[in-house]
Amino acid sequence: MTRMTGGEAVVQTLVSEGVRAVFGLPGTHALAMFDALWDAPSIRRVTARHEQGAAYMADGYARASGDVGVCFTSTGPGALNSLAGMATAYADSSPVLNVSSQIPSAGIQRNKGYFHDVGDQLGMFEEVTGWRGRAEAPGEIPGLIHRAMESMRNGRPRPTAVEAPKDVLDAEAFVELPPAASRRPMVPDAAQIEAAARAVLDARRPIIWAGGGAVTASAALTELADSLQAPVITTVTGKGAVSERHPLSIMAPPAHYAPLRSYLADCDVMLVVGSHLSQLDTNEWSLTMPGTIVQIDVDPAEIGRNYPVDVGVVGDAGPALRSLVDAARPVRGERASRADEVAELRRGFRARMEARSPDAAALVDELRDGLPDDSIVVGDVTTLSAWAYMMLEVSGPRTFLYPWGLATLGAGLPMAIGAAVARPDRRALAICGDGGFLFTAAELAAAVQSGVNVVALVVNDGKFGILEPQQMARFRRTAMIDLHNPDFAGMAESFGALGIAVSEVRQVGGALRRAFAADRPAVVELRTRLTHPYDMDW
Repeated sequence: MTRMTGGEAVVQTLVSEGVRAVFGLPGTHALAMFDALWDAPSIRRVTARHEQGAAYMADGYARASGDVGVCFTSTGPGALNSLAGMATAYADSSPVLNVSSQIPSAGIQRNKGYFHDVGDQLGMFEEVTGWRGRAEAPGEIPGLIHRAMESMRNGRPRPTAVEAPKDVLDAEAFVELPPAASRRPMVPDAAQIEAAARAVLDARRPIIWAGGGAVTASAALTELADSLQAPVITTVTGKGAVSERHPLSIMAPPAHYAPLRSYLADCDVMLVVGSHLSQLDTNEWSLTMPGTIVQIDVDPAEIGRNYPVDVGVVGDAGPALRSLVDAARPVRGERASRADEVAELRRGFRARMEARSPDAAALVDELRDGLPDDSIVVGDVTTLSAWAYMMLEVSGPRTFLYPWGLATLGAGLPMAIGAAVARPDRRALAICGDGGFLFTAAELAAAVQSGVNVVALVVNDGKFGILEPQQMARFRRTAMIDLHNPDFAGMAESFGALGIAVSEVRQVGGALRRAFAADRPAVVELRTRLTHPYDMDW
């Protein structure tokens, strides 16, 4: 045991858990844990400009790395500012730990008028976390953080919150640090695997539906698809679970492409991996699915939630798929290739998208041309992100990040900052609209200050353009969507970033290459309007 303050206990526990970065901004009650970061050189510190941005950064870090992202927030408004980011992580099962301070212990929930007192602060995290806890003494802090890490590294990785009152963070005590929380993949029941293997091996025309839970098992998923000759549909959060250069990657959303809907209905068995078959992915659950559905999910509550399931497999995608790969080994190489079917679907979808908007399709091509091959692309909630999901070919998991479950406007830039910190060996691009970019544009200052060389592509149409067709379809007029915008490229320069403005789609690829070559963050502003890739009434 070592004598230390509560703030030091927070930081030293994170060090022992292998945490490599913390995102946040100091507040009066939280100063002890921010000060303790000075004595933890292994943890990179990124000073955000708003707690919402800090939570988004931690989320981007978690999605890109596959491990826990950590943010520090202060009492009251600081903690509450982070709730949108925590809800975003919760909706997409992203492991984010939010460590916040509290008012002194004697005043909690007594309504005495303490500075930053908001009543039941921890209770406000109840709906956006899988677990949460409060430290009543410095010695409790390591155990609480360890429990949070255990919950996020095992089972469904919902975000967590740990809070400590100011007096607990400031006090000294003898503290014992636990060992790092280990990963213990949930191995499915043998009978469930046997039933699933029987279903997929007996299938004449199997198909795989891969959601966000599948990105943890990309290699096994790809091997199983090859063995079964099962084409793969990926959701937004599952994009890249199978390389989109693979001949069995369909790379089109069935909810918005009639030939794929027919193709899906003509398959006899569908293996669903790590997806709850949500509203937007299934067009309000109207898709006709194959006659037999096998669903793998680490959360038993998701099995059969939205579609009846014939075989449910509760467990982590990795061991479940590896067991199915072993079962399918005897048929590997014996099944007729279905690559030609997939290629025909992809050609047809490409032609449909080009017909809907040649400029938007050309812009996606410019993105691919201007991006290094293994880049991480983060989509904010904007029209170009929808086009990128459908048409931008990515080669692996955790390379296309999108706040799909909550569709949180403004997450793009800070999530990209977090992703770039997690993977400094890769380039990170945030795709933003002009409206969403201004939600969190101040985090460009954080990127400059911390030397995180992200690039933001801002599509500037002078409005919340994604809403215009919805308003016109319903009301035949628009309301409150027109925007007065700054000079985004000039604003970037004022932050110390590189600013590039272009007015033609064909200039984007070159502008992105120039931005990525610069040794600083950059904003590329494209002034244009885009048609949304599909009709919407959400």
